[in-house]
Amino acid sequence: MDNPFSLRAYCATRRHLSGGNACAALLDVANAGPLAPEEYHHPSMEHLHLHFNNIASWGNDLHGIHTEAHEPDQNRNMVLLFAAQGHSLQEGIDYTARRVRDEIAAFQEEATRLERDASKELRGYISGMREWLMGDQDWADLVTHRYLAKFAEQDADDRGIQLASRGITTGAAPS
Repeated sequence: MDNPFSLRAYCATRRHLSGGNACAALLDVANAGPLAPEEYHHPSMEHLHLHFNNIASWGNDLHGIHTEAHEPDQNRNMVLLFAAQGHSLQEGIDYTARRVRDEIAAFQEEATRLERDASKELRGYISGMREWLMGDQDWADLVTHRYLAKFAEQDADDRGIQLASRGITTGAAPS
């Protein structure tokens, strides 16, 4: 890793690349109906979205560490970035897990506060956020094989798959 992201730059970038924003954008329609713009764009909701994305992003980093540690030029994983700052890999895991727990607590506190005076639609939206986070966790823990250590090496380098999807076969991943 020649020039890894700084941890601060990673945190900002990862929130937007996690896919959480796209999923969150549909939660109101999928649950209790569309939110009013003043609810959706309220500063408290911005905080809730931030926590939502951090939980999803950093939880994924923990689940994917077996695989992502083997990926070429890996520089977008909080665990590995923290370790690259002179900490051990275990310290990176512990640091990231602590950050996820803190984000979950902050999400729950903000959500509970918002729900007190929320419209039916906003309560449905927040419920949808919780359900999505739980479903994402269940998917990572129970469904996908990507995060199993026994598949880490073979799943880490997907360059051959990318070429195959374009009709190019090389017999091996490019180096």
